Amino acid sequence: MFADMPVEFPLILPACENFSAYHGYLKLTDTEGQSHEYWVRIDSLPDSASLSLRGARFSCDDELRKLLANLHGDVVQARLADSPTLENFLQELQEVAGRLLRAQPPPALPPPAFYSTLVTQLDAVGWESLESLSKDLSTLRLRCKDAANRVHLLELHLPPTYPLAPPTAVADLPEALPLRWQPEAGLKGALDQFRAFLEGFQDLWNCLDDLDANAWVLEPATRSRSSTFRRVALGGHASLALYIAARAPRHPPECRYLGAESVVQPLRSRMLKHLPQWRNDWLLRQNLEGGLGMQLPTAQTSHHEDLNADCAICYSYLLRTCCPASQSPFQASEPGPECPHGEPIRLWHPSGCVSRAAEAQI
Repeated sequence: MFADMPVEFPLILPACENFSAYHGYLKLTDTEGQSHEYWVRIDSLPDSASLSLRGARFSCDDELRKLLANLHGDVVQARLADSPTLENFLQELQEVAGRLLRAQPPPALPPPAFYSTLVTQLDAVGWESLESLSKDLSTLRLRCKDAANRVHLLELHLPPTYPLAPPTAVADLPEALPLRWQPEAGLKGALDQFRAFLEGFQDLWNCLDDLDANAWVLEPATRSRSSTFRRVALGGHASLALYIAARAPRHPPECRYLGAESVVQPLRSRMLKHLPQWRNDWLLRQNLEGGLGMQLPTAQTSHHEDLNADCAICYSYLLRTCCPASQSPFQASEPGPECPHGEPIRLWHPSGCVSRAAEAQI
């Protein structure tokens, strides 16, 4: 069924190996030509020999669900059951949902006081702090720097009744910003609260920035200020996953040693013996290096092959299964048993790659 998928749905892909489930994003276009993406998933698909998709199940995100609520009854599920192929169903869904999207009335404009108040408050904040402003003026991003000169963005979504109704605040932080809205303080008050809230994470970001600069960080591939997780290379095809307390980053983190047991067991034992000497006045990296009895490898000073903890067959670290992937970095299958023959020690996914490699040899 995958081979027959048309090119107009490049964001919808198989969710598992037997092509019985697909998921991804359906693109729709509104009256102004703006593109909107909605998450969809189709499960329990029959094999390609079936004449219809009867028995398949459709699910989608809340936005598309609200849009499709304008249809009478469970039309979408009925059309899925009657469709001869998945691509036929997606084409029909895209056409119907697109018509519903374009039929929606335009949002009501805020009163004139909304615009005059917004301009006045931006004057108070300082226009140099404005990072971006949406065309309809309903979303803006304010920029500020913390004590270490790191740039942070505060995104505010303004309702039509602003400033009487509070804005919704979004920021890249380890904890949600508890914005206490004060209409008289306006945007300046919100930005002042944001700056004060940043102070609680300075030590966390100092520790993480130091770790990022002086170790080979394998995960996350894209850093964010909200992340308190790191997986660092240890050498010998081993790595260490760190779950760091946002408010106490210099305390011993939760650790998970990943790699061949013959490599990680001495490191684990060394760290356990060192814990009584852990110093909360040291940076996290300094304590890790003291506990492990080694300087953490870096991308500049090490050979990539020696630090690689990926599967020796598929060359990936995580092997996703048919089940919906969790946001947890370790929910999917990791490389497991070590190869007893030869050096250096390599790992592989026992439940997937090894069995497929064995089948290929038969």
